[in-house]
Amino acid sequence: METAVADKPPQRRQGQFLRRVGSVLFWTAVVVLGAFGMYFSFANYPWFGAGVVLVIVLLIGNSERKRRATQKAREAARRQHRLSP
Repeated sequence: METAVADKPPQRRQGQFLRRVGSVLFWTAVVVLGAFGMYFSFANYPWFGAGVVLVIVLLIGNSERKRRATQKAREAARRQHRLSP
């Protein structure tokens, strides 16, 4: 019995695997360099480091506020669409 879905060729699977490994290595390097930068900033320039952390927290808070507003708008539109005839 044959299946409708064929296996991916080995080269394609290998390419996807290498892309994932490369992505993981890239983001690991970003996190390590970021952690070093934060440590260096706090160790040598405490006010600058505190400012950077404050800006990051504010950006995360603003992003979360926008995400919640968008989600609320989608939910309201979905409810309105469901109620309309």
